[in-house]
Amino acid sequence: MDNSFKNILILITLLVLPAIGAAASIAVFSDGVVYNAESYKIGEDEYISAEALAKVFRGRLQWNDKLHKGKLTVSGHSVVLIPDNPFVLVDKGFLSIPVTPQLHGGKLVISVLTVPAIFSKASGKKVVWDPEARTLLIGRGAPNIKGIRFSSSPSETKVVLDLTKPLKYRPRSLPKNKFEVFLEGGVLNSSDISAKSCPGLIRSVDAETTDDGARVVFHLNKRHVKTKVFLLKGPDRLLVTFTPGRKEVVVEKRALEVIVVDPGHGGRDPGAVGRTGLCEKTVTLDIGKRVAELLRRKLHVKVILTRTKDEFVSLAERAKIANENKADLFVSIHCNASLKRKSGGTETYFLSVAKTDWARAVEARENAVIKFELPEAAGDTASLDYILWDMAQNEFLNESSEFAELVQKELTSRFTIEDRGLNQAGFYVLKGCYMPAILVELAFISNRKEEKLLKKDSFRGKAAQGIYEGIKSFKKAYERKLNL
Repeated sequence: MDNSFKNILILITLLVLPAIGAAASIAVFSDGVVYNAESYKIGEDEYISAEALAKVFRGRLQWNDKLHKGKLTVSGHSVVLIPDNPFVLVDKGFLSIPVTPQLHGGKLVISVLTVPAIFSKASGKKVVWDPEARTLLIGRGAPNIKGIRFSSSPSETKVVLDLTKPLKYRPRSLPKNKFEVFLEGGVLNSSDISAKSCPGLIRSVDAETTDDGARVVFHLNKRHVKTKVFLLKGPDRLLVTFTPGRKEVVVEKRALEVIVVDPGHGGRDPGAVGRTGLCEKTVTLDIGKRVAELLRRKLHVKVILTRTKDEFVSLAERAKIANENKADLFVSIHCNASLKRKSGGTETYFLSVAKTDWARAVEARENAVIKFELPEAAGDTASLDYILWDMAQNEFLNESSEFAELVQKELTSRFTIEDRGLNQAGFYVLKGCYMPAILVELAFISNRKEEKLLKKDSFRGKAAQGIYEGIKSFKKAYERKLNL
C-alpha cells in the first residue's frame, strides 16, 4: 500500500473513530461502506466480535450454548468457531489459525490477525488487516470516490466527483431522462454520493459500487440536455457538465401507419458470410420482403423497403428514406457473426452508446460498411460518437427500447436458439432516424448450425412472423397510450 493512500486511510480512520476510547475501535471498509466496530484487547492480541463481522458481511451468527460453538453464515458458506480452538471449520474444510477465538464478556470474538484468512475463504472477497491504519479492508476496500459537489447557473449545471486517484470512466445516456457515468475500479459510499434533491438540470442522483466499479446515475429534469465529462488533475476529480439542449420539439402523436423495413447490406457489401458461402445480404432481403408482405396484408399499413433487390444502399440513405417518408417505425434486419464459431443466438438493439465489449464489436462490424461509402471517414469514430451522444438523448430512446424488447420477445418465443436479450449500441444506420428504430440480429451466420437454419424457409418464416408480431404489439401499445 503506497504511503499517500495509507495516509488517507489513517485520516479517514481518525475521523470515523470516536474521540473518546479511540483505541477500542477499528474502522472497517467493506466495498466502499464504512463501519465503526468495537475492538477488544486480550493480552497482546486485538479482537473483533463475530456479531460485528456478521453485520459487515451481511451474514448471520448463531451461538450453540450446549455445544459451546458459534456458526457464522456468510455468502452461503458456513464458518464454525470454537473458543480456544486453533481450528476453524469453513464449510467442510478445517483451517488452522495462530490465534484462537475467545469468549469475552459473553461475546464470541476473533483476532483481527485471523479475520483475513477465515473470511477471504468464506466470502470469496479480498480481506486485509492494516495494523498501522487500524483498518479492516474488505472487497474493494476504502472509497476512492470521496464526495460530490454541485454548482448551477441558468446556462449550465456542473457536478464534481472528488477522487483519490484518476479513474477510467464510461458515460452513457439511459431512457427516461437519465445519464450514467461508470467509473472502472471505482469505490464509493452510496450515502455520500446519492442525493434526493439537486440544483439546476439535475433532479436526483443514485450511486452504487458494483463488482467492477462504481455507477453514478443522474436523473435529469429536462428531456433535452447536453452532457460533457472531463477527468481533471490537481486534485483528481471528474467534472460532468449539463447544459440545455435544443428547444423542445413538439412531435405529432399519431397512429403508426408508415413502417420502414431495412434489409441490411446489399450489392458490393455482402455483410457477414457463412462457412458455406451464404451471404447476410441474401438472408436479410428475403426476410425483409416477408415482413413487408405480412405488414401490408395483416396490419394494412404503408411499408417501405430500403432495398428490394441486391443493390448497395448507404447507411445515410437508409435513414434518409425513413425520414423523407415520415416513417413511424424503422426496423433494420441483420445476421450476426463472430470469430468464435460456437457463438450463437438472437439479440435486438436500440440506439445508444454501447455498454459492453460484445455490443461494441457488433457495432464496429455493422458500421464497417462506411468504408464502402465514406472511405476517408472509416477510421474516424469521434464524429460518430458526437452524433450518437446528441441522438441518444432524443425523445425516441425510451420508445425504441420498448420496441426492441417486444420484437426480441416475439422472436425468441419462436426460435430454439439462445436468447441473447436486449442490447444497445451506436449503429450508424439508426443515428439519423427520427422515429422509434431498432436493429435485429437474427442468428449467427458464422455458426455452422445457425447458418443451416438461416438457409431454411421455415426459419425465415418464423423470423418474419416474429418481427411482424413485435411491430404489431408495439403499435397496439403505442396507440392505446394515445387513445387512438
